[in-house]
Amino acid sequence: MLMDNYAQFGYSFVKGDGTYLYDADGKQYIDFSCGISVTNLGHCNSHITKCLKEQANKLWHTSNL
Repeated sequence: MLMDNYAQFGYSFVKGDGTYLYDADGKQYIDFSCGISVTNLGHCNSHITKCLKEQANKLWHTSNL
């Protein structure tokens, strides 16, 4: 269940690249609101994506218990 904290956008984003978001029609938007970790890194940063894929093939998560 979603909490009704924020009004929903009338957009459906399907792709991100750097500071931009794209809808299903290919229209480009500047992402002024950003998501978690996107603020400083941008959407789909190629270096970070490469590192994440490499790490995911090794070990994704371990418990601290």
